[in-house]
Amino acid sequence: MTALSPDVVADLRRENARLLAELHAARYRQTATADILKIIASSPSDVQPVFEAIATSANRLIGGYSTAVFRFVDGVSHLAAYTPTDPAADEVLKASFPRPVADFQPFQLTQAGEAVEIANIETSPDVRIRNISRARGFRSMLLAPLMSNRASIGLISVTRKEPGSFAAHHIQLLQTFADQAVIAIENVRLFNEVQQRTNDLSESLQQQMAVGDVLKTISRSTFDLQPVLEALVQSAARLCDAEMAFIMRREGDVYRAGACYRLLRRIYRIPPTAPPRRG
Repeated sequence: MTALSPDVVADLRRENARLLAELHAARYRQTATADILKIIASSPSDVQPVFEAIATSANRLIGGYSTAVFRFVDGVSHLAAYTPTDPAADEVLKASFPRPVADFQPFQLTQAGEAVEIANIETSPDVRIRNISRARGFRSMLLAPLMSNRASIGLISVTRKEPGSFAAHHIQLLQTFADQAVIAIENVRLFNEVQQRTNDLSESLQQQMAVGDVLKTISRSTFDLQPVLEALVQSAARLCDAEMAFIMRREGDVYRAGACYRLLRRIYRIPPTAPPRRG
């Protein structure tokens, strides 16, 4: 058997190390994305835990200094989640938002739907991002947009202390996290729509049942108005979630409660009308 040269052995070892590193990275990515999908499934009505998990996972897997998730609402960018650095730097970040998307050049760059990297913040024409980067201590940034129906509804940004470009697989990974954030947002939106429809249907059924109860009372009380008034008051109080309800009937100079629900006073006197003044 021919012995391998030292150079060939070194090359094989380097290749083996590279393949192992890629395997570990792939496992980390799969675990991170699976964990986020679990959080999405367990938080159908709250997107905040998803944003926080995405920020933490993206920062760790991409090797970031800090990561932030932003949402765009009516042209204004809002800080939704971030990984902390130090208290003073975090205050700078929080104090910088909300702000109009149009006033922040890095955010404008992602409106086309593609990830954008800024290899050296000091070369950016936007003085705002330069000031934030100096205060927080980073020099490069990668941004991936959150796209829904071809519109940007937010983004994820990862920063690093050193200037330089990001690897292609890191850009792809951050876009995967951005897509998961969109899934979470849509999931919460659909959940809330279903809940609203369910509540509307329940309210409609309650109203129909209340009307039915009153009609039944009317049919059974042809010559007695009191049960009908009682049914009306109780139904109104229940449907409006009221603390009290009443139907007042005027008798001379007083109002009497013809029917009431949790009403303490049943008689209210009508204040006398002041006589007209003679000129």
